[in-house]
Amino acid sequence: MMRTIVVLLALLIAAPGGLAVRPVRVGDALCVSWSAPPLLALPPAERDAYLAALGGAGWRLLRTDFTWTAIEPSPDRFDFTAYDELVAAARAHDIRLAGILDYGNPWAAPGTPADDDHYPPDDPLRFARFAATTARHYRGRVPAWEVWNEPNFSQFWKPRPDAARYAALAALAARAIHHADAGAMIVTGGLAPTLDFLAYHRDWGFLTAATRAEPDLLSLFDAGALHPYTFLQAPPPEDDTNALGPSVPHQIADFAARLGEAGAARLPIWVTEIGWHTAQDSVFGPGVSETDQARFLVRSVTLAIAAGAERVCWYTGTDYANFLHDKEAAFGLFRYTPGEPPDPKPAFTAAATLSRVLGRARFARDLRAALELPSDAYAFSFRRALQTIIVLWTTSEARVDVPATGTVGLVTMDGTASNLGRPASVALTLGPDPVYLILDQRPR
Repeated sequence: MMRTIVVLLALLIAAPGGLAVRPVRVGDALCVSWSAPPLLALPPAERDAYLAALGGAGWRLLRTDFTWTAIEPSPDRFDFTAYDELVAAARAHDIRLAGILDYGNPWAAPGTPADDDHYPPDDPLRFARFAATTARHYRGRVPAWEVWNEPNFSQFWKPRPDAARYAALAALAARAIHHADAGAMIVTGGLAPTLDFLAYHRDWGFLTAATRAEPDLLSLFDAGALHPYTFLQAPPPEDDTNALGPSVPHQIADFAARLGEAGAARLPIWVTEIGWHTAQDSVFGPGVSETDQARFLVRSVTLAIAAGAERVCWYTGTDYANFLHDKEAAFGLFRYTPGEPPDPKPAFTAAATLSRVLGRARFARDLRAALELPSDAYAFSFRRALQTIIVLWTTSEARVDVPATGTVGLVTMDGTASNLGRPASVALTLGPDPVYLILDQRPR
């Protein structure tokens, strides 16, 4: 028995094994994705309050659109005023921006509706010039650029997705951005889930089609992006029961496989959107409870980082007016309270706790086999200095005994902390709320 405990302790505190790249610090991975039109429309004081809340919670990367129609409303007439203000406001709260260069521009696609910018330009060089001008303007201030958003979804690439056409546009844009700001990260457009399974009979088949059309495409990028939402954003992140919406780890593994097939196995993976909505009367089916949204935030971020994701962006900042009926209005970390101070949902509290506990740590290993957990229980260890932090939960209920060393602390999803002393092991009854077990080997 003693030898078993010693072996388990060694596994708990060991450095990551078999990983080609050192895992990212969790705090560097945390990101919020917030669409630019509603974000820019907020009154400056209200927007500043949300940025202060996000920065204070340790979520210091903000992904948002740098929309072509807003920046270049007519050929060669650029207006960065609104974005300059946003970039400055974000930097005041130690928040960096990851810009999405999107979408089309009616003047660059003659014959398309004048009020719809989701048609790609006739000449992709036009988009590349916009991308280069924007990257040059924000050189040193915006560290990452994503080329388009969900190009495999007909809502964002009309009249229908075209992998070859996207590949041509993305390749030109990536080269132009690199020339304008060699220090910027360049990220492929985050792909929507489910749709490729229907169109290509495999997940992320759009990426395969794009790289076949442009074989050097991924060599021009610093990361590949996906949006591993579960089916209709309702099942939990571990759920593999629906063929159209497999689990978060399953989707990331499939995306990594597509990268490998394209000769880009070592390309970092960014999850540039993930989330669960809380619209209880949505026509697409009811959303999750606010408590489940908080649970799924912690569980999905943990699973994504354990699966190798370098960034994980929660969608989105706030709910909107029709949050009871429209699922797109109910993904927020904050409730809809226009003109009032930010009103955090449980998901925001869970996000702040995750950052506080894991922010300086790096993923170490999956402990499920070592702890002999049942199939519906999860345990992942993270390391920082002389601390090991284990995130544990189950989708039902289970008891687990974890060998311990040093001073042991327990933190719940809402941030409640307990000092458990210096036991040889800790017996826990796990449930759907993730908990953090902290093993501290620092001298007392």
